Amino acid sequence: NCKKLSVSLKYLYFRSTTYKEGDKSAISINYTEGYWSGNVGSDQISFCSSCKSSEVDLSTITKSDNFFVDLNVWQGILGLGYKALIQPRGAALSAPLNSLISGGVISKSFVVTLCGRKNLSRSNTQIFGYVDWYPDKKETYLKTRILKEWFYQIEVTDVKIHNKSIDVPCTEFNKPGAFVDSGTTNIILPPNVFDAVFKSIQDFTKTKTSSNMTLFLQRKESKCYADKLAIFKLFPNIEIGIAYNDTSHFYINVPPQQYIRQTYKSITTGGGQYCFMFGIEMKTSYMILGAAFMEYLNVLHDTESSVIGFTKANCNITEPEITKTISQIQPRQSVCVNAGGDTSHLVITILPPVIIFLMLLVAGAALLSYKYRDTVAAFCCRCCSDKKQLYVSE
Repeated sequence: NCKKLSVSLKYLYFRSTTYKEGDKSAISINYTEGYWSGNVGSDQISFCSSCKSSEVDLSTITKSDNFFVDLNVWQGILGLGYKALIQPRGAALSAPLNSLISGGVISKSFVVTLCGRKNLSRSNTQIFGYVDWYPDKKETYLKTRILKEWFYQIEVTDVKIHNKSIDVPCTEFNKPGAFVDSGTTNIILPPNVFDAVFKSIQDFTKTKTSSNMTLFLQRKESKCYADKLAIFKLFPNIEIGIAYNDTSHFYINVPPQQYIRQTYKSITTGGGQYCFMFGIEMKTSYMILGAAFMEYLNVLHDTESSVIGFTKANCNITEPEITKTISQIQPRQSVCVNAGGDTSHLVITILPPVIIFLMLLVAGAALLSYKYRDTVAAFCCRCCSDKKQLYVSE
C-alpha cells in the first residue's frame, strides 16, 4: 500500500490548526554560509494518516539568505541533533528527535543514505526503525563511538592521499572535534590538516596535467570540461580512517567523483560544459565530514547505543570509475582522542530501518540545513501502527 506524495504538499504553519506559537518566538541562526530567521513554535508531527503523532518544537522560517538552494521547493529543515544544540540557548525546548522518540513516532536510530546526483538510479533516503523490505537490510555496519552528544562527533584516525598518510598527528583531526553531518555539503578541514591535504593533492595533480590547479584547489575558480569525466582522472583517491576502538580502525575511501563537485549552474543550464568546484575547504577549526564524504554510504545514527555505523549503500552506481570501499578492521598505532570503553559491540548485523521525510531531508547535527545540491522526485510512504514503518525516498 504505497502512496505517492507530491512535493506541493508543503507545511504552512499559518494553515495548521495545531500550530502553537511560543512565548519568546523570535529566532535567528547564522551559519558558516547563510542564515535564516523566524519564530519558535510547536506543532503535531506524524508521517502518515494512521501513524502516531507527537508535539515537536520547531521554528517557522520567515526570512533566509544564501541558505536554501536557488530554484528549490524547500520551505524548512528538520533538526535531528541533540538537545545541547537547541537554539535559542536556555529556552525550555525539546529536541525534535527526542520528542519524536518519546512520543512513539520513531525509533532511537536512523540511517541516512546519499546516492549522489541525478544520474544515479537510487535516490537519497532517510530511514527510521527496522523493516524487512529495506534493500540493504543484511549489510554489516562498522561502528564507531559518538564521543559527545551535541553534534555527531566521532574519532578520525588518519587521512590518506593516494595511499599515503598526510604528515599530521591524528590528534589534529579531533581538536576540537570531528563530526559526521549531512547538513554540510563539502568536507571541512582544520587549517593545518587542510594545508597538508592541499599540498598532497596539488603534488598529485602536477603529475597528471600541466594546467595550474592552485586557484581551483583554493575554491577561487571552477573548472569546466566538455568531457564529464575528464577532471576526475586528475585527482587522487582519499581515504579517511575511523576509530573502531582504541587499538583498531577502518578506512572509508572518498573518490574524486565525491569531492570534485559539479556546480549547480552546470547541472541546470547545460550548454555542453560540465563545471566543477573543489569540495574540500577550510572554514573552521573543526573537521566536518559532510555529504561529499557520506555519498554511497548508509550512515547509521544509533542514539540509543551512542554509535555511528557505516556500510556501502546499494546505489546502483552508473558513473564509470566510481569505486566506494570500506576497509577491513586493522590495527592502529595511537589513540587520537581521550576516549575509552568497551567497543566489542561495534560490529553487528541489523535489520534495516524505515524512511521518513519532512520537506527537507536531513540528518546530522543541530538545526540541520540539508544543503545537499540535489532535487526531489517522488515520494512513497508506508506506515503501520505497531512498527511505525514509513518509507520515503528523495
